[in-house]
Amino acid sequence: MKVPGHLEAACPTGPGTSTARPAHPDTDPTPPDAEDGGPRFRIPWPARLNPEVERMRRRSLQWAASFGIVTGEQEIRRLDEPRFDLLTGYAFPDARGLGAQLASDWMYWFFPFDDWFDGPLGEDPALARTVLDPMIRFAYGEAGALPISAPPLVRAYADLCAQPHGHVAHLADQVRSRPAHRVVP
Repeated sequence: MKVPGHLEAACPTGPGTSTARPAHPDTDPTPPDAEDGGPRFRIPWPARLNPEVERMRRRSLQWAASFGIVTGEQEIRRLDEPRFDLLTGYAFPDARGLGAQLASDWMYWFFPFDDWFDGPLGEDPALARTVLDPMIRFAYGEAGALPISAPPLVRAYADLCAQPHGHVAHLADQVRSRPAHRVVP
């Protein structure tokens, strides 16, 4: 697929990312399947990228390192490689300031959190429950639910929730309770 020059450097690269590249409405005929055989989606308007992505990227990487989500340059590069700031920047092209940064930080938290469950934690519901139960209790406002000794991703979650408009308690009860009933058996 031909990507417009001004978007080429901003597009994700690597296996499985061809469907994430924005289609150009004038030059992309949108074949039924992408080059890698996966589905192809055409968005009929130009992609818009938040101009704050580089600032969001630097700040989110520093934030992740400050909580120990990543340690050392190699882990920082590994977290930076998927460019979650671009995902945020395309999803929220008009967000600015703290709101844009909070969205970026959530992205840099969510994907390592999801990956955390790819190993033994995700294979053992009882073990997963030891991590998720305190997070759910915290989401419901239980004081002291997350101990200081909690793992880095859990402490980072508490920090995200403490940000302006970041706490899940601001959400409607039906939305807030959905993860509690679907994630934990």
